[in-house]
Amino acid sequence: IIFYGQVQSWAPQIVLGPLRQSPPNKWVAWLWCISLVGCPLFLGSFMQSSPIFETREPRASMAAILMLGIYVFALIFAVNSSVHSYLIVRYSDNDKVAMN
Repeated sequence: IIFYGQVQSWAPQIVLGPLRQSPPNKWVAWLWCISLVGCPLFLGSFMQSSPIFETREPRASMAAILMLGIYVFALIFAVNSSVHSYLIVRYSDNDKVAMN
């Protein structure tokens, strides 16, 4: 939970810095959404094709790869959530944000 909140606080620097998007628009949300979909697809395909996961006995390398994949997914998810929340507030009526 602390990691998620910290990454959300970094989201403006992550989005506005390298992508030069000020303010974020729907294409930024699309980019982070595609990245979010790609992360578990890559992790799943890596687990299916990697020789590390051929044996079903637990090993430290398996846990390290899974944890790294989960952290990358969490980072992308937190930034995507932050951009999405910003766009909801930006595109809704100012006095009816909670109702939209």
